[in-house]
Amino acid sequence: MFTERTFYPSCSNLFSLAVEELRARGADLIDLTESNPTRCGITEGNAELLALFQNSRILRYEPDSRGMLVAREAVARHCFLDTDGKVSPERLFLFSGTSEAYAHLFRLICGAGEAVLLPAPSYPLFDELCRYCDVVPMYYTLTYDGSWFINMESVERGLLAGAKAIVLIHPGNPSGAFIKMTERAELNRLADQYAVPLIVDEVFHAYPLENTKNCSGSFVMNTNRLTFTLGGLSKLCGLPQLKLAWLAVSGTETKWVDEAIYRLDNVADLFLSVGTPIQCVLPDICVSVLPIRQEAIRRRTQENYRVLQKLLSADSPVTYLHTEGGWSVILRLPQVRSCEEWALLLAREAGVLVQPGYFFDIAEPSRVVVSLLVEPQRFAEGIVTSYSNF
Repeated sequence: MFTERTFYPSCSNLFSLAVEELRARGADLIDLTESNPTRCGITEGNAELLALFQNSRILRYEPDSRGMLVAREAVARHCFLDTDGKVSPERLFLFSGTSEAYAHLFRLICGAGEAVLLPAPSYPLFDELCRYCDVVPMYYTLTYDGSWFINMESVERGLLAGAKAIVLIHPGNPSGAFIKMTERAELNRLADQYAVPLIVDEVFHAYPLENTKNCSGSFVMNTNRLTFTLGGLSKLCGLPQLKLAWLAVSGTETKWVDEAIYRLDNVADLFLSVGTPIQCVLPDICVSVLPIRQEAIRRRTQENYRVLQKLLSADSPVTYLHTEGGWSVILRLPQVRSCEEWALLLAREAGVLVQPGYFFDIAEPSRVVVSLLVEPQRFAEGIVTSYSNF
């Protein structure tokens, strides 16, 4: 009766089952996996946010397939770094989340059974999205050698095998790696050679952890090739409950840009997924809430990253992988256990929750991932407690 694309195995992994058991017993756990900003004690801007919804404009429904112009103008003006107001609202589309934007793009670009090229490691959303869209996931690799780099040979192998688009995460999750200027030039060259678009996820772009002078700015200004740039309030403001994301179309190939916008117009008009209230108040959020929330999140992630650098020296049994931005960091544990075994041991013996690296398709053993959003005192306690078990 039902299609294979919506079949999801009901079995849980060993780590999830162990955490459920510990919580059922009332164990006091230090959760270093928490990445929901509404559960991390970040309350700055809350009062200002609540006041904004006392607005009579939300009582009128004026649908627009791309999203209300006033909201798109706010995104163009406030939600892209270092663009000097050059983003056109006419090339922007609003969706309820980046997952929805990805789904529309995959179906815009790929026929059933065709492939998109995705980074590995990355977050585990893509496999399920691809299956739902009848798209085949193919992967290029990110390699670590003191910093993260895109393996361009693996990108070209995927393009030679027929991938229809290159998906980039800028900065990566959980790698935290921004795309370098040299990498951007090579990606544009490959995209041009194989006539494929770039899909660039910039949801963490506003959260650098250190100097990024050699890294690329926003791809929304990319004019070398047809480019789709994604972002959203979930990460930009740390407000996932407001459900608004955006997709910008850029490139100098007018015929392809115009055709993409025309087709997206028709697709978006089928859904009209973004609620009127959030669109109406978005300009005010961008002015009075976004700067406060961003500063609070930057302060939190940078403070926790400094704590990590201080606690974990290069010769300690636990080290961290260098990262440049975002909300997560990868820890390298002694290679005497798998990442799942380490996560289970830390949960059961130390009461500290970390995410096994295989959740993110991290190929190297004994890698776990922790969130930099955790309340600083608990973060430091969790790292020290974990370290004391070695």
